[in-house]
Amino acid sequence: MENNLHCSAANCVHNMNGFCSSKKINIQGLNSHAGAETECESFQEAGIKNAFKSLANINYAGEFKQMFSDDKDVLAPKIACTATNCSYNVERHCSAPDVEIYGPNARDVTQTSCQTFKE
Repeated sequence: MENNLHCSAANCVHNMNGFCSSKKINIQGLNSHAGAETECESFQEAGIKNAFKSLANINYAGEFKQMFSDDKDVLAPKIACTATNCSYNVERHCSAPDVEIYGPNARDVTQTSCQTFKE
């Protein structure tokens, strides 16, 4: 399942102009009933240390395609999700076609959320 993921967590090491360069992200929120109760567990604050730590989770093929594409949504990470109360959660994977991760001033995981969550 691929989703168009848009992210406002500009301080995340995976954020590329609002898109996510990860191969896979994890949304946590086991007992969530609203988007604000979820978190993007894959968030890592931008910096050289986290850039090296995240090398194994980079969507290199997607980044390469994005450089040469007029389509703004080439980067499309797989989204694992523990928010079982979300209607988009299908066997712990997100089925929403478009996903919005929120966290414009985030410095850690707890300051992010999945705004696409729908109970």
